[in-house]
Amino acid sequence: MTTQSNLKKTAKRDPIEMLIREHEEGMRHLAVLERAAESIRTEGFSAKAFEEIAETIRWMNTEVRHHTQVEERFLFPMIERQMRSLAEQVRGEHRDLWDCFSELLNTIRDVEEGRLHGSSILDVVRTAQNIVVLLRNHIRRENTVLYPAIRQLLSAEEFQKLREDLQREL
Repeated sequence: MTTQSNLKKTAKRDPIEMLIREHEEGMRHLAVLERAAESIRTEGFSAKAFEEIAETIRWMNTEVRHHTQVEERFLFPMIERQMRSLAEQVRGEHRDLWDCFSELLNTIRDVEEGRLHGSSILDVVRTAQNIVVLLRNHIRRENTVLYPAIRQLLSAEEFQKLREDLQREL
């Protein structure tokens, strides 16, 4: 697991690399979410699998939320003037992800509080699987399109400013 001190050291050298490392951590969490959802889908509800889903959602609500806020606050303004459509596309992916996340969070809360509906468990599985697909595709797009574009577009001064901004945000 990536620690804050390791991220801080990485950000001093390369802020884009820090964001990529956060993506790597995200992919590990998505693997847990995917396995837990698949376990419930194929073997039925289990408290262990449900807790893994809930734990991943709690992680998303803090770590992924912070990550997307940092991107929108610092990265997008730097590329909007040259690549407005890419910034808008990635922002739209963020919105889609958070819409799906809210749906899953509400369903999980209902289950945890005993407000079960006939499809509650299937809704958890379906929405968890949707999040896995959305976030994996999003991470891939950022790693292969957005971040390389930022490296090419930013001047040395802009890259230094990005480095300083991200160091402050850790």
